[in-house]
Amino acid sequence: MAAPHNIVHTNANENLAYLDAQNPKQEVLTHSNEIIASFDKMEAASEELFALLDQMLRETEVSDDKSTEKEV
Repeated sequence: MAAPHNIVHTNANENLAYLDAQNPKQEVLTHSNEIIASFDKMEAASEELFALLDQMLRETEVSDDKSTEKEV
């Protein structure tokens, strides 16, 4: 889970760096392909991250169901 989370933050920070430049408008225009690629990476990593979170939720629900069955 750490890897996709790190990808999202790394690429977001890379994109934000263009806004911190001396001439942010020119930097964004010059590096628009890289910025779009970073957003694509962020989106893919975010989808992976949410899939992992959904899996954890399902595993927790199954675990809770088994605990409830034992108590009854």
